[in-house]
Amino acid sequence: MPLCYKIFEEIEYAKSFMQGNIYFSAAGRFMKARDNQRQYSEGTIPIYTHPAYIENIKIPNPYYQYYEETLRVPLFCCTAINQNNGFFDEGKPTFLIPPENKILGKHLVYFDVDDLFRLIGEGAKKGNWGIRGEKITYYNFDKLRDDSWLDKIHNFVDPLFIHDARHDNQNEFRFVLTHDLLPKGVESITLQCGEWSIKPVYVKLD
Repeated sequence: MPLCYKIFEEIEYAKSFMQGNIYFSAAGRFMKARDNQRQYSEGTIPIYTHPAYIENIKIPNPYYQYYEETLRVPLFCCTAINQNNGFFDEGKPTFLIPPENKILGKHLVYFDVDDLFRLIGEGAKKGNWGIRGEKITYYNFDKLRDDSWLDKIHNFVDPLFIHDARHDNQNEFRFVLTHDLLPKGVESITLQCGEWSIKPVYVKLD
Protein backbone atom coordinates (compact mmCIF):
# COMPACT_ATOMS: atom_id res chain seq x y z
CA MET A 1 0.00 0.00 0.00
CA PRO A 2 1.83 3.19 -1.15
CA LEU A 3 1.47 5.86 1.51
CA CYS A 4 1.83 9.63 1.38
CA TYR A 5 1.34 12.36 3.94
CA LYS A 6 0.18 15.94 3.84
CA ILE A 7 0.82 18.60 6.50
CA PHE A 8 -1.88 21.17 7.23
CA GLU A 9 -1.65 24.51 8.99
CA GLU A 10 -5.06 24.19 10.68
CA ILE A 11 -6.85 21.12 12.00
CA GLU A 12 -9.98 22.21 10.12
CA TYR A 13 -8.07 21.86 6.85
CA ALA A 14 -6.93 18.37 7.83
CA LYS A 15 -10.49 17.34 8.72
CA SER A 16 -11.83 18.70 5.45
CA PHE A 17 -9.22 16.70 3.52
CA MET A 18 -10.18 13.55 5.43
CA GLN A 19 -13.80 14.20 4.44
CA GLY A 20 -12.84 14.05 0.77
CA ASN A 21 -12.46 17.76 0.02
CA ILE A 22 -9.22 18.17 -1.93
CA TYR A 23 -7.77 21.68 -2.13
CA PHE A 24 -5.74 22.57 -5.22
CA SER A 25 -3.67 25.75 -5.46
CA ALA A 26 -2.84 27.51 -8.69
CA ALA A 27 0.75 26.57 -9.53
CA GLY A 28 1.52 30.27 -9.85
CA ARG A 29 1.27 30.59 -6.07
CA PHE A 30 4.20 28.21 -5.67
CA MET A 31 6.11 29.83 -8.52
CA LYS A 32 6.16 33.07 -6.52
CA ALA A 33 7.92 31.32 -3.63
CA ARG A 34 11.67 31.73 -3.47
CA ASP A 35 14.13 30.79 -0.76
CA ASN A 36 17.88 30.69 -0.40
CA GLN A 37 18.01 27.05 -1.48
CA ARG A 38 16.21 27.54 -4.77
CA GLN A 39 18.04 28.49 -7.90
CA TYR A 40 14.84 28.83 -9.87
CA SER A 41 11.14 29.28 -9.20
CA GLU A 42 8.66 26.43 -8.88
CA GLY A 43 7.37 25.14 -12.21
CA THR A 44 9.91 27.01 -14.30
CA ILE A 45 12.47 25.58 -16.69
CA PRO A 46 16.06 26.32 -15.65
CA ILE A 47 18.41 26.96 -18.56
CA TYR A 48 22.07 26.32 -17.87
CA THR A 49 23.70 25.72 -21.22
CA HIS A 50 22.67 28.83 -23.13
CA PRO A 51 23.98 32.07 -21.55
CA ALA A 52 21.63 35.04 -21.74
CA TYR A 53 22.71 38.54 -22.76
CA ILE A 54 20.67 41.72 -22.35
CA GLU A 55 22.21 44.86 -23.91
CA ASN A 56 25.56 43.05 -24.00
CA ILE A 57 25.37 42.27 -20.27
CA LYS A 58 25.72 38.58 -19.48
CA ILE A 59 23.04 37.26 -17.13
CA PRO A 60 24.68 34.80 -14.72
CA ASN A 61 23.41 31.25 -14.86
CA PRO A 62 20.99 29.95 -13.93
CA TYR A 63 18.18 31.83 -15.53
CA TYR A 64 14.86 30.33 -16.46
CA GLN A 65 11.76 30.50 -18.58
CA TYR A 66 8.20 29.37 -18.01
CA TYR A 67 4.88 28.90 -19.73
CA GLU A 68 2.20 31.47 -18.85
CA GLU A 69 -0.36 28.64 -18.76
CA THR A 70 1.55 26.88 -15.98
CA LEU A 71 0.60 29.69 -13.59
CA ARG A 72 -3.04 28.62 -13.75
CA VAL A 73 -2.67 24.83 -13.42
CA PRO A 74 -4.41 23.43 -10.28
CA LEU A 75 -1.77 21.64 -8.18
CA PHE A 76 -1.87 19.40 -5.10
CA CYS A 77 1.37 18.33 -3.38
CA CYS A 78 2.11 15.64 -0.81
CA THR A 79 5.08 13.59 0.41
CA ALA A 80 5.60 9.95 -0.51
CA ILE A 81 6.61 7.99 2.59
CA ASN A 82 9.85 6.00 2.34
CA GLN A 83 12.56 4.73 4.67
CA ASN A 84 14.15 8.18 4.80
CA ASN A 85 11.14 10.17 6.00
CA GLY A 86 8.92 7.80 7.96
CA PHE A 87 8.56 4.37 9.50
CA PHE A 88 6.13 2.30 11.55
CA ASP A 89 7.12 0.59 14.80
CA GLU A 90 4.46 -1.85 16.02
CA GLY A 91 1.91 0.09 14.02
CA LYS A 92 2.88 3.47 15.48
CA PRO A 93 4.12 5.95 12.85
CA THR A 94 7.15 8.19 13.17
CA PHE A 95 7.74 10.90 10.58
CA LEU A 96 11.07 12.59 9.87
CA ILE A 97 9.89 15.98 8.64
CA PRO A 98 12.36 18.10 6.60
CA PRO A 99 13.06 21.39 8.42
CA GLU A 100 11.56 23.45 5.59
CA ASN A 101 8.29 21.53 5.96
CA LYS A 102 7.92 22.00 9.72
CA ILE A 103 6.69 25.53 9.18
CA LEU A 104 3.71 24.18 7.22
CA GLY A 105 1.79 23.19 10.34
CA LYS A 106 1.28 20.68 13.13
CA HIS A 107 -1.47 18.58 11.57
CA LEU A 108 -0.38 15.61 9.46
CA VAL A 109 -2.62 13.18 7.61
CA TYR A 110 -1.26 10.03 5.98
CA PHE A 111 -3.18 8.10 3.38
CA ASP A 112 -3.13 5.57 0.56
CA VAL A 113 -2.06 7.49 -2.54
CA ASP A 114 -3.85 5.07 -4.88
CA ASP A 115 -7.08 5.78 -3.05
CA LEU A 116 -6.42 9.51 -3.35
CA PHE A 117 -5.86 9.01 -7.08
CA ARG A 118 -9.27 7.33 -7.30
CA LEU A 119 -10.88 9.99 -5.13
CA ILE A 120 -9.54 12.93 -7.14
CA GLY A 121 -10.55 11.15 -10.32
CA GLU A 122 -14.14 11.01 -9.09
CA GLY A 123 -14.12 14.68 -8.17
CA ALA A 124 -12.44 15.67 -11.42
CA LYS A 125 -15.16 14.01 -13.49
CA LYS A 126 -17.79 16.23 -11.89
CA GLY A 127 -15.99 19.34 -13.10
CA ASN A 128 -14.91 17.93 -16.48
CA TRP A 129 -11.27 17.99 -15.39
CA GLY A 130 -8.61 15.47 -16.29
CA ILE A 131 -6.06 14.29 -13.74
CA ARG A 132 -2.36 13.53 -13.73
CA GLY A 133 -0.44 12.27 -10.73
CA GLU A 134 3.17 11.14 -10.34
CA LYS A 135 6.30 11.48 -8.25
CA ILE A 136 8.64 14.38 -8.83
CA THR A 137 11.85 13.72 -10.75
CA TYR A 138 14.77 15.52 -9.10
CA TYR A 139 17.80 16.83 -10.97
CA ASN A 140 21.07 18.21 -9.70
CA PHE A 141 21.25 21.01 -12.22
CA ASP A 142 24.68 22.08 -10.96
CA LYS A 143 26.21 18.81 -12.16
CA LEU A 144 24.29 18.15 -15.36
CA ARG A 145 26.46 18.21 -18.46
CA ASP A 146 23.79 17.95 -21.13
CA ASP A 147 20.17 18.85 -21.86
CA SER A 148 18.78 15.31 -21.75
CA TRP A 149 16.43 16.26 -18.91
CA LEU A 150 14.61 18.56 -21.32
CA ASP A 151 13.19 15.44 -22.97
CA LYS A 152 10.71 15.32 -20.08
CA ILE A 153 9.15 18.65 -21.05
CA HIS A 154 6.57 18.48 -23.83
CA ASN A 155 3.87 20.82 -22.54
CA PHE A 156 3.19 23.47 -19.90
CA VAL A 157 2.31 20.87 -17.21
CA ASP A 158 5.54 18.85 -17.42
CA PRO A 159 7.74 21.43 -15.60
CA LEU A 160 5.62 20.90 -12.47
CA PHE A 161 6.98 17.35 -12.22
CA ILE A 162 10.68 18.24 -12.10
CA HIS A 163 12.52 19.82 -9.20
CA ASP A 164 15.96 20.81 -8.00
CA ALA A 165 17.81 18.04 -6.13
CA ARG A 166 18.18 20.41 -3.19
CA HIS A 167 14.61 19.46 -2.34
CA ASP A 168 14.76 15.71 -2.93
CA ASN A 169 14.34 15.06 0.82
CA GLN A 170 10.70 16.08 0.30
CA ASN A 171 10.16 13.01 -1.91
CA GLU A 172 7.16 14.76 -3.39
CA PHE A 173 4.15 13.29 -5.16
CA ARG A 174 1.97 15.68 -7.13
CA PHE A 175 -1.45 15.77 -8.72
CA VAL A 176 -2.54 18.31 -11.30
CA LEU A 177 -5.91 18.87 -12.91
CA THR A 178 -5.78 18.93 -16.69
CA HIS A 179 -8.06 19.71 -19.67
CA ASP A 180 -8.60 23.27 -18.43
CA LEU A 181 -7.01 26.10 -16.44
CA LEU A 182 -8.14 28.13 -13.48
CA PRO A 183 -9.63 31.48 -14.51
CA LYS A 184 -7.19 34.39 -14.31
CA GLY A 185 -7.05 35.77 -10.79
CA VAL A 186 -8.37 32.57 -9.20
CA GLU A 187 -5.73 30.98 -6.95
CA SER A 188 -7.43 27.80 -5.74
CA ILE A 189 -10.19 25.26 -6.23
CA THR A 190 -11.60 22.62 -3.89
CA LEU A 191 -12.90 19.37 -5.34
CA GLN A 192 -15.63 17.69 -3.32
CA CYS A 193 -14.65 14.13 -4.12
CA GLY A 194 -16.76 11.98 -1.82
CA GLU A 195 -15.69 9.26 0.60
CA TRP A 196 -12.35 7.53 0.95
CA SER A 197 -12.27 3.77 0.51
CA ILE A 198 -9.27 3.53 2.84
CA LYS A 199 -9.67 5.90 5.75
CA PRO A 200 -6.78 8.39 6.13
CA VAL A 201 -5.12 8.78 9.53
CA TYR A 202 -4.56 12.01 11.46
CA VAL A 203 -1.39 12.62 13.51
CA LYS A 204 -0.71 15.68 15.68
CA LEU A 205 2.94 16.69 15.28
CA ASP A 206 5.01 17.85 18.27
